Amino acid sequence: MNAFDQFAKRQLEVEYYIRYADDFVLLLGDRKKLVSLIPKILEFLRRRLSLILHFQKTYIKNFASAADSLGWVNFFWH
Repeated sequence: MNAFDQFAKRQLEVEYYIRYADDFVLLLGDRKKLVSLIPKILEFLRRRLSLILHFQKTYIKNFASAADSLGWVNFFWH
């Protein structure tokens, strides 16, 4: 997944990127930009790492709602 880490930071230029094992979170202030990154991410994962995203576990939320990640429910204020 190091190749994907480098791709997210250098090519997608995602400022806030978190990964643990095969789970990752991208934080952006622009929903349209985030949506536009999904096809690029799908293509990279398929072509370079032979991986696919689990669409039932892939979602976009706003900062005000809690995000369930890695078994924790995370809120933006803590």
